[in-house]
Amino acid sequence: VGYPVMHERGLLGHVIRVGHGSSRVLLLQDLNSRISVMSEETDARAVLIGKNDQPPQLDFYDDPSKWKNGSEVVTSGDDGVLPQGLPIGQIIHESDDDIRVSLFPRESVDWAWVYPFDPIKTPEDDPVKDADNAAEEEEGETGEETEISETQP
Repeated sequence: VGYPVMHERGLLGHVIRVGHGSSRVLLLQDLNSRISVMSEETDARAVLIGKNDQPPQLDFYDDPSKWKNGSEVVTSGDDGVLPQGLPIGQIIHESDDDIRVSLFPRESVDWAWVYPFDPIKTPEDDPVKDADNAAEEEEGETGEETEISETQP
């Protein structure tokens, strides 16, 4: 679950369910699809939102001028779900309020492969073990809370 599904030209979607002999894939153009992306040319960041029958749309971007018509869009890796740099498509700049992405591949897909990738774990999934004990040991090593006693001859 979570692995990207690729075609030779670019990203198709990612695995959302796994069975014994098949997997369910959420395609980029699906209405429920949301992934973090970036412009390869300007490193501008946005969220790509699927629109079913229409090309996916960019949302949550700062400056529309950073998204130039024809620029390539790749995964940003900011969401920790997909790796950075997977090709997605090209910008179709319709207006400052409506920036769309023409996806790769544009033709029908005969085959695809699942790209193995270990997503970045959240702090809840991968906590630091004995964080409190480690902090206490550091204080003792620095001598901040160490008492020194002197003896008189």
